[in-house]
Amino acid sequence: MKNVILKKIPGALPPPPKCEIDGKITDLSSKTIAELFELRDRQLKLLNNKGFINRLSDKGAKIQELYDKIVKEIKLKQEEEDSTCNLLKNLNLNNDSVQNVEWEGKLVNKENTYLDSDDDSDPEDVLHILSQQTAQEKKVKVIPQEKPLVTPDDLVNIGEIPHVKYFGWKS
Repeated sequence: MKNVILKKIPGALPPPPKCEIDGKITDLSSKTIAELFELRDRQLKLLNNKGFINRLSDKGAKIQELYDKIVKEIKLKQEEEDSTCNLLKNLNLNNDSVQNVEWEGKLVNKENTYLDSDDDSDPEDVLHILSQQTAQEKKVKVIPQEKPLVTPDDLVNIGEIPHVKYFGWKS
């Protein structure tokens, strides 16, 4: 009797990870328009190959289904791009409005406003407040002199202190 080595492992095998599934396209929405066009062209080449399609068991139904999904996704992406273009079409950025946004942080036309000389247009405008005064004024703080601990009278009377006489103070 021959010794037969069993290579089968009991139990159910886990499915292969998604990165190992070859040729499966799961999420079309994450693809760019250029990638979708490339996929569409590849599927169209397969659909045009009648000999290959006739040999398949489903006669190319899955290929046609994927092709239709790709075309639908391309239309959705192009409609989204067109709607974005239509929204941005009316956006007008002339030089004055760009300067207003850069320096003031807002896009407001101040054409019909009348300001007196002492009126502030925006009291909270930081750039305006900072530009009003370029250099700070010097602040001078006068410190009064402290009362000296040793007075001239103390120096005159130093000879009368007994400790000074002991050390030999010459007066």
